[in-house]
Parts: sequence; C-alpha cells; structure tokens
Amino acid sequence: MAKLIIVVDKAQDWAPFHQYDGVMTLPAYLKWSAKNKQRTRVINLCRQAQYLGSGYYCSLLAEARGHHVVPSVRAFNKFNRHEIADIAEEIPGTILTQLNKALIDETNSQLTFNIYFGETEHKALKKVAGYLFEAFAVPILRVELQKKLNWQVKTLKIGSVHKLNEQEQNLFGNTLERYSHKIWRVEPTNRKYKYDLAVLGPVDLCCL
Repeated sequence: MAKLIIVVDKAQDWAPFHQYDGVMTLPAYLKWSAKNKQRTRVINLCRQAQYLGSGYYCSLLAEARGHHVVPSVRAFNKFNRHEIADIAEEIPGTILTQLNKALIDETNSQLTFNIYFGETEHKALKKVAGYLFEAFAVPILRVELQKKLNWQVKTLKIGSVHKLNEQEQNLFGNTLERYSHKIWRVEPTNRKYKYDLAVLGPVDLCCL
C-alpha cells in the first residue's frame, strides 16, 4: 500500500482539516524517508510555485526520490514559461462550446472559480474542469474566464490552500477525500464532525 504524504509550508495551512500523520512541512519532508522502499504519493500544497520556490523544490525533491507527486515539476514549468497561453488558445472547440452553453445565462462578463483535482462546484463546467486538470495537474487551479463575443479562459493560476475560505475548504476537502480516499475535512467547532480520518485498503492512485 502506498504512503500518502501531504506537504505544506506551514503547519497551520492544514489547521482546517483533520489531523493526519502524513501531513508534514517541507523541512520535515526533507528529513523523512519511506520505510522498506514503500511506494509514496505526495500531494504538494506548498505556497511558492515560482522556479526554485518551496512548491517547486518540493516536487523536484519528490521526483528525485522516485515519489509520485502532484503537481509535477513539468506542471510547475508550464506556469513558469508561456505554455499556459498556448494551451488556453488550443482548447478544443467542443470544450469551448460546452463552456459557452454552461454560462449562457451568466450576466457578468468575468467569472473566477477553483478546480480541485479536476472537479469544480459548477457541474455544467465538469468537462472544462477535467480538460484543464489534464493540461495543468495541480491540486487547486484558479481559473478566470472572460466574455467578449464568447467566453474564453483569461488566466490560470495555482491556488493556495491557506487562502481558501470555509466553503472552499469544504469543497477542497471533499474532493481530496475522493481523490485520495484518505483525508476528511474538519467541520467547524460549533458543528458535529461530518467526516473523520479513514485509511482504507490499497488504493489505485493512478491519476497521481
């Protein structure tokens, strides 16, 4: 069974979620080593995505160790180069058609939303979210859409878990639970826990 590691810059970044022994800061991950060559999956939630920032360095280290990590170094490189604009311009017509149909009643000319591991709360944008996650496999992808004659992808950015509000934390936690089958979000202290930590049997994490 693979070991799931979640790496954050600061321990408080994980404060809204249930405690899990696989959550660690980047310095702790630097010192950590898998037991008996155990397969390791890493979800990198470090804040700094720029070249040689903490997030980039975490994924670079993970890949050097043979760990399966999201985001990959290649994903970070896309954001540090000019591939975002290129891929945004190459979104298939079928996806753009789906996007414009989904937002046909939208009165605003701009719309910003998050994609968590390829999922979004906007069900009508499911195909768009899936396509963008395949192109930019990051835990949180912040998407800004703009409408001129038609809706277009204006900007794509790597989102940060420490900047999520309570509703977004809930969406992120639920999606992460489905993605990894290991982590559940902590409910606010004035509510009963809806989810708890669960470690299941062997999980196929082929998407990592």
